[in-house]
Amino acid sequence: SHDTLQEAQLIFAEAWKGYGYGESDPKRNTARGCAMLENFCRSRADGRAPYEILHFPAVTPPTAKLVSKDELPFLVDVGADLPLAGRIDLAIRWKVDGKVYPCDYKTTSEMSDRLFESFWNCPQALSYTLAMFHLTGEQSPGLMIEAIKVSPKNDEVALFPVTVDTHLLERFLEEFKVLSSSLLACAQSKQWPRNCAMCSSYAAFGVPGFTCPYKNLCSVPDWTTLLTTYQQGKIFHPFEMED
Repeated sequence: SHDTLQEAQLIFAEAWKGYGYGESDPKRNTARGCAMLENFCRSRADGRAPYEILHFPAVTPPTAKLVSKDELPFLVDVGADLPLAGRIDLAIRWKVDGKVYPCDYKTTSEMSDRLFESFWNCPQALSYTLAMFHLTGEQSPGLMIEAIKVSPKNDEVALFPVTVDTHLLERFLEEFKVLSSSLLACAQSKQWPRNCAMCSSYAAFGVPGFTCPYKNLCSVPDWTTLLTTYQQGKIFHPFEMED
């Protein structure tokens, strides 16, 4: 709401300062971030959103430190060796068709069909759609994208529904089961195979561009000899882990 806009801008400014990104990027700085929040508030707050944000008091989510009260973490048994885990930004009911959608915020420099068509068979779209059904018992048509433009001067917001076909969900489940089994086998053997197709954008997509930032680790016979050249942090867990 407009009542909390200033508070949100102050929280953003403090968080941005903590990350240490600075103010040199004309698209990504404190002023632009606050302007984006103001435009989003103007476009979506106080009943202007074309959707209703949903909450599910009867659903007991896994213990997680939430970014907002609208977040919906999930840990779902889908018949694989590992559960399907994730965090949905918010659940909504779209006023156009009255159906429930998982919704995800995306900041983007490009507001185009090329962007929106990228999600048609995306693991995030598939997993969120599947999770919403398990959590609510209501079949969702797919994932809703709430896109927010990142620009030196233009502020835009666009809502885009990504329809997920049933047969794609079935294929995703098959792939997820295979991947779960593979991950457990790698963890138990402590042997993690490298994927040389992802070493560069050309290897992956046939387009020259970036190289994997961990190239140096693969370029030596024993990757552990270069560990000290990389900053090592704690393993990220989406939920609070219990013994």
